[in-house]
Amino acid sequence: MSLGGTAAYRDVFDLPDLVRDAVTAAIGAGFDFSCRPPQGRLLALLAAGVSGGVIGETGTGCGVGLAWLPNEYPVKSSRPVIGGMLGARMSEHWAAEARAGYLKSPGKLTTDPTLSFFHVEGNVTLFLSGDRPFTPYLTGGAGQNYLHSEGTGSSLHRFTLNGGVGFRRRLGERVALRLDTSRR
Repeated sequence: MSLGGTAAYRDVFDLPDLVRDAVTAAIGAGFDFSCRPPQGRLLALLAAGVSGGVIGETGTGCGVGLAWLPNEYPVKSSRPVIGGMLGARMSEHWAAEARAGYLKSPGKLTTDPTLSFFHVEGNVTLFLSGDRPFTPYLTGGAGQNYLHSEGTGSSLHRFTLNGGVGFRRRLGERVALRLDTSRR
């Protein structure tokens, strides 16, 4: 939901049919809080990376955000996200980390744009049980998202804050397996 979001579609012509129909409905209803085109493209790209799962989207108006999901957006689905994490222990309980991820999804047709998404963030992690073999942890930080639609000149840069929880299982002196979830 974005103030002036529906009006942001005024000069955008390369829209999937469902998005165009939802924007038309929003204009007809006088609803001006639709997601903006770059937000819709980001939603489509992130959803395209889901393989074999369920995607949930909640809305507040005429379905513009829902219309951006990949079944109607011309990107290939099930693209892997390539990324990594590099960290340094500052003490028994604290670590500093840098994370990055990249996803590129070509259009289904040669006339469709290729979308690319890049995310980088820095985090501080608190290991609640210190250096024990199995420990829960809290993590939080800040980052930057970049979405680019090749060939259209459309891109979106977004600052993000994140926080999460997880568990670490030490496998050796310098190796651990971690499982976490975070909110951006």
